[in-house]
Amino acid sequence: MKSKLILPLIIIILSSPVFSDEPIITTINEIIEDPSYFNFKTVILEGQVFSEPKYTHYRACGYKFEIADGDDRLCVFSFNCPKVERGDLIKIKGEYWGNRHGFRHNWVDISKGGIKILKPITVEGLINNRDWYDKEQVLLKGKVKDLVKAKTSEGQECCTFKFSEGENQVILFYKDNLPIKNNKELIVSGEFLA
Repeated sequence: MKSKLILPLIIIILSSPVFSDEPIITTINEIIEDPSYFNFKTVILEGQVFSEPKYTHYRACGYKFEIADGDDRLCVFSFNCPKVERGDLIKIKGEYWGNRHGFRHNWVDISKGGIKILKPITVEGLINNRDWYDKEQVLLKGKVKDLVKAKTSEGQECCTFKFSEGENQVILFYKDNLPIKNNKELIVSGEFLA
């Protein structure tokens, strides 16, 4: 079975969940595209940390950072600085603040909700668990094999490599210029293409 993961990143911080495993209510794209989302509506969603937390005076004094799902971005606010880093795959629960002031990104306040950093699965676990579905975000650990540099159909440089754990392996693809070498052990985050 060959699968692909897109946009691998190599940063992970594990922490205890601060809220229960409630179902995801929406996606970042739905919040952006659906005008029915109004201020202070509770949302639960997953995304990847795109920028590390920075102190801000906007609306209230606290910390903000961006999360991403593909090309979609969402600003997350918290009164306390969350222990996350760029590349972490997270699940958040919070109040939607909207985008009434014309800023490029919408906002979610997680001060009364919480944040859960998702733990990595193994390559074997990804292959054998049929609960994973197409285009789901996964956090995966393994070792790099057969790294190949190539170009996309648009001429952009990219790389593909096999990601292995024992005899189990999947194919990974990425466009970023990351310092990846053969036999290097990594934790990667990306989109599972079933």
